Amino acid sequence: RVSLARKLPTCLAPRPGLVVHETSLIVRGDLAMVGRIPVTAPARTIVDLAALCSRRELEDAVDSALRNGSLTRGHLDIRRAVTHGRGAVMLAEVLGEIPDGGLHTRLERAFLVLSRRAGLADPIGQAVLMDHSRFLGRVDFLYRVLNLIVEVSGHRTHSTRHDRAADARRHRGLVASGVRWIEFTSDEVFTQPDLVLAELRLLRCQLTR
Repeated sequence: RVSLARKLPTCLAPRPGLVVHETSLIVRGDLAMVGRIPVTAPARTIVDLAALCSRRELEDAVDSALRNGSLTRGHLDIRRAVTHGRGAVMLAEVLGEIPDGGLHTRLERAFLVLSRRAGLADPIGQAVLMDHSRFLGRVDFLYRVLNLIVEVSGHRTHSTRHDRAADARRHRGLVASGVRWIEFTSDEVFTQPDLVLAELRLLRCQLTR
């Protein structure tokens, strides 16, 4: 899908499999170039998608853009502020669900829903932990007030021996620094949400006594 402020040249006229969308509503920073091809910048692309796609597709697009670094939450907030019409409400809701630090995957989004249902205050997502100038690691969620780290693990990540060894070292280093650590798997989050919810509620009671 292409969103441009001017007519497309004849060579890019509509053809099977190509859907052309035109608009005159372009603001500063909306356009970029890939080689010699004018395209919409990442933030504007997501704004356009919000008017066309499902909520799940929009969540995935936002998470992917934040994960690969093509834009920041600040870029999206600035662009959303001048967005109106179809899709604007859904985009505002999707952005409003993202905690400080951001989210990277659908698994993290699903876990955060359970965390909120359990009554836990929002954690920092994708938190970078440091010991003075020494990097300790990046974690999925940090509940700073509770001094608690929660990791959610899928089947396709950290699957090699090298990855597992690196995770083990990171885990030991963080626990040695005095941080509590728990982990939930994707199977637990997606297929046994009631059990995860019960554990989180019990954890909240234990850590807030």
